[in-house]
Amino acid sequence: MRNIIIPIFMLFAAFTAQGQVTKTFHETYSLEDISSVELDVAGEVTLLRWHGTTLMAETNIRLENATTSILRHLSTKKKRYDLQSEVAGEQLIVSSVDKERKTIMTQSGTCDEYVNITIYVPEEFKIESKTRLVRVEESSTTGDE
Repeated sequence: MRNIIIPIFMLFAAFTAQGQVTKTFHETYSLEDISSVELDVAGEVTLLRWHGTTLMAETNIRLENATTSILRHLSTKKKRYDLQSEVAGEQLIVSSVDKERKTIMTQSGTCDEYVNITIYVPEEFKIESKTRLVRVEESSTTGDE
């Protein structure tokens, strides 16, 4: 009997143990007919250039002292890490749904949360600031040959 109880207990402990959990989300935004982008995104944001034609947001989440079910609940039910977009004329506005991100409490205490968002900016856009991107107009060459 003892030989059965110990492995069952160890399996139960492994599935309920809290530790570090991670998740990565990708979202893309069409920039057709868009001349500027405003970013109002919570968390640590990095802007990188890329050869793509869309704006891409990569959200990396790491929770310490949490379970995968907590992360799943926060991301799917609470929409804690979701970004929303709105087009106003020729401007795309990308913003975080939850900008406050209050402290996460678990049965064993506080959960440390690290959210890093990398925004991949197409080459035809100039990075004016961490929150504003503007399409660069191609100069037409009208020289005589």
